[in-house]
Amino acid sequence: MQDTIKQQPSDGPEQGQPADMQNSLEPALQRQVDENLQLLYRSKLEETLPESLQVLVRKLLDEGKTS
Repeated sequence: MQDTIKQQPSDGPEQGQPADMQNSLEPALQRQVDENLQLLYRSKLEETLPESLQVLVRKLLDEGKTS
């Protein structure tokens, strides 16, 4: 027997909705979301790449120099 999943109505915009629906957030809430996203992106930029990715990047850069 297959269970049916019912979607609950949402009070806010969901991912994939048109931009005009996403911009319907209260200005204070929109600012808070913007600030939190900026903090998240900034923290990710400061992280170092894992060693395996550093090796791959170096290899690709070296290959690009020789071609």
